[in-house]
Amino acid sequence: MTDHSHSINAPADIPDDKQLKRIAELTLREPKEPPYYAVSRIIPEEEHAKAVTHYLYKDADGRAELEDEQTRLIEEYGEEAFLPGKCDLLRRLFEIANTPSVEAKDQVAALDKYARIAGYDKPKEEQPDTIVTHVMYAPAPQSLDEWGAKASTQQSRVHREAQESETVRQSDPKPSESSQKTHPHRPQPAESNALGLQIGR
Repeated sequence: MTDHSHSINAPADIPDDKQLKRIAELTLREPKEPPYYAVSRIIPEEEHAKAVTHYLYKDADGRAELEDEQTRLIEEYGEEAFLPGKCDLLRRLFEIANTPSVEAKDQVAALDKYARIAGYDKPKEEQPDTIVTHVMYAPAPQSLDEWGAKASTQQSRVHREAQESETVRQSDPKPSESSQKTHPHRPQPAESNALGLQIGR
């Protein structure tokens, strides 16, 4: 924890450790912004933010605390961690290009850099035409001897299966003559004479 016992400022004007770290991070990332900018983004209350800004930039103890925290962050994360990223650069260039007080040539230059960083100046890669076809898979090419051997084997198998089927059909039992005899008490169908008249038995 930061020791604030030696400061002549009221405790409310001194940022806590968490606030101090976040303010130090912002000042490292955006060093050209005015002091109040970083503080106001961490402490939204206006009067409180002004008091903290005064402490960190006008009070000797406050400046020392802020510089010590910045040094600690750089040693822990490295200077590269606080360089502006791609989005930060694009945002800044866009602001420059849309600022009325900026000369036209500088606005065009900012837009040109914006396009290069964003990758808008790169030509689009042409996609090759894709043709979808339905492919029927065929067996690998064979010699005539191999094809003939396979055809002969298949023909023999078909012939053998046909013979087995015929043997099974012939072995089925035929209806016995006794089953074909008429029952004496069962009505028999009427017979017809040459004139088509039915003659009962």
